Amino acid sequence: PDELAQQHLMTPAESHGLVKVLGDGEISRALTVRAHKFSASAQAKIEAAGGTIEIIPVKVYEKTKRRKDQEKPAPGSQAQTADV
Repeated sequence: PDELAQQHLMTPAESHGLVKVLGDGEISRALTVRAHKFSASAQAKIEAAGGTIEIIPVKVYEKTKRRKDQEKPAPGSQAQTADV
C-alpha cells in the first residue's frame, strides 16, 4: 500500500490502508504480488503465470469498553439542531 501511495496510484483514505487485487486484465509474466486480499480470479491468473501471492495480515483492534468511572453524557446535554 505504501508503494502505491508513493506512486500516486491510490491514497490511504480511499481504501483505509487495505489493498485487494482483482482479476481484471491479463498477466504475462511471473510476479510476486503482496496485498491484504485477492479475488479468486486474481489469484488464479497470478499463479497461472508462474507468480506467487503474499497476503499481508490485517490488524484487528478490539473495541474498548467504557470504564465504569466514566460517566455517560446526560440525555439532553447535546446541542439540538433545528431541521430547516
